[in-house]
Amino acid sequence: MKNGNIGTRIATASVLFVLITALTYMGGVYFLLLIGSISIAATREVHRLLAPGGLLPGKGALMAGVALVLAGAHFGEQYFLIVFYVAVTGVLTVHLALGADDISEYVRRAGMSLVALTLLAMMTGSAVLLRNIGDPLEGAGPPVWAWLKNELGFFLVAMAFLCGAANDSAAYFAGKWAGKTKLAPNISPGKTVEGGVAGVAASVGTALLVNSVFGSPFSIALASVCGLLAGVLSVTGDLIESAIKRNCNAKDSGTMLPGHGGVFDRFDGMIFVFPAFYIIAALLR
Repeated sequence: MKNGNIGTRIATASVLFVLITALTYMGGVYFLLLIGSISIAATREVHRLLAPGGLLPGKGALMAGVALVLAGAHFGEQYFLIVFYVAVTGVLTVHLALGADDISEYVRRAGMSLVALTLLAMMTGSAVLLRNIGDPLEGAGPPVWAWLKNELGFFLVAMAFLCGAANDSAAYFAGKWAGKTKLAPNISPGKTVEGGVAGVAASVGTALLVNSVFGSPFSIALASVCGLLAGVLSVTGDLIESAIKRNCNAKDSGTMLPGHGGVFDRFDGMIFVFPAFYIIAALLR
């Protein structure tokens, strides 16, 4: 591993950390802009990967669909569900109309569009729904830093982002330095069992640390479960994105983030983490 690559990766991660921390803390429309930027950039990359295989509708339509789902999430769960239902129904109907003369490719093309829409809208929409939960953290003691917000949504979004980052970094470096056993060679030859275990362990440790910093609103057991879920689901999301790239003969989803590849490369681990954390929040409310 070249030192220059490590330096570039760390520099990019540092800039992202500052930006994500600031906009997540401010919440509201600022967080919506953050997630909107991530989703639009990721949508462009996913479309670029899948378009040669016949992905329809076009890039603009797919981006509009994801943006509408995000807007729905910003106004509440019921609007998110309504817009998501309309978007999915619209995709299936559009493909039916466009393929009326030759229906043989309907399942493949409609499936490609639904995969793109579902992965992106589910990930980013859940993040917005989660951040907008303003319920106070029950049972939380004084946080380590007084400026931290006593909000369930802010707490879980912070935990999700930090656990995802810890998992990604630990898996990357452990895999490079000590990885020997391939995790899923047919999907992602570079990923190793050693890296995966290190990533999950780092995620659990980060969840416990975040919980402590916020005044321990969760029990050690619940915080550990959150970290474990974040670690395992991050690996799952990463492998799903790797499978998409492998099917499209691409190494990275893009080049927007030096040292990391594309935006979807960097945030693919969050595909299932945000929905899982939103479910946890719903069960706790």
